[in-house]
Amino acid sequence: MCNCVYTDVREITNPFIIEHPEDQYVARNVPATLNCKAEGQPTPVITWYRNGRPVVTANEDPTVDRMLLPSGQLVFLKVLAPGKAGRSASAASDVGVYYCNATNPATGLSVVSRNASLDVAGTSTNVISFPSFAPDVWNSLRRRTSLTNSI
Repeated sequence: MCNCVYTDVREITNPFIIEHPEDQYVARNVPATLNCKAEGQPTPVITWYRNGRPVVTANEDPTVDRMLLPSGQLVFLKVLAPGKAGRSASAASDVGVYYCNATNPATGLSVVSRNASLDVAGTSTNVISFPSFAPDVWNSLRRRTSLTNSI
């Protein structure tokens, strides 16, 4: 009879990002998700950063509207825009540049994703101005469009 002890030996590997977050452009107060997936052995721990600072999620503070899912996704239940009355433009805003950090819990080695911007439609940084045409240019454009459409 064998008094054998079997252990599950797995090679420790450095973490690597397999899905980087992508830029998001959303309406104010709607949900949004930034994705980050990493692999490695053991499973890497994902942390998120906004403008170089750690992102506080509901895991640490139940009053915030951001959640870190076990899959590594950063979920915003409602994206907050800068400049709302009664709060600091930067403190409560979710607008910014985000990246995720995947860390091997056994070795402490980590890898950082590409940057992704989260932006809110209608904020002052998103205003697009269209050139104004002089009346004679506008009329000329309108005439050309009418001629083209009538052919």
